[in-house]
Amino acid sequence: EQGATALAAGLAKISALRFFSMRGNYIGPEGAARIVETGLRPHSQLTELDLGDNELGDDGATALSMLGVNQLTSLDLDSNNIQSAGISALAGWFASSCSALRKLCVGNNPLEQDGAVGFEP
Repeated sequence: EQGATALAAGLAKISALRFFSMRGNYIGPEGAARIVETGLRPHSQLTELDLGDNELGDDGATALSMLGVNQLTSLDLDSNNIQSAGISALAGWFASSCSALRKLCVGNNPLEQDGAVGFEP
């Protein structure tokens, strides 16, 4: 989580970030919150985000739903132990501000049937 804090501070200094990947880096919920709050939030032009194969869980997915980026076209969150609560938070974000989203990967998460309800048309 300390590495995520340092990374977030560095990300905030980059001017035109469009693609960000931290696949397979053992990022947990606290690290995800720090990266979102400090590092990625200023990047409204971010179009691709890959946080697959980490340990975000429901709390990390909920933190991610606060990102506020509306240009996102691709989001990969596979293998993050995200369950119904996290998926519900993400679905709310998608419905309110992610109309550009074209690719969503949430495979290999322990979703139950009620987790998919938020994605119904």
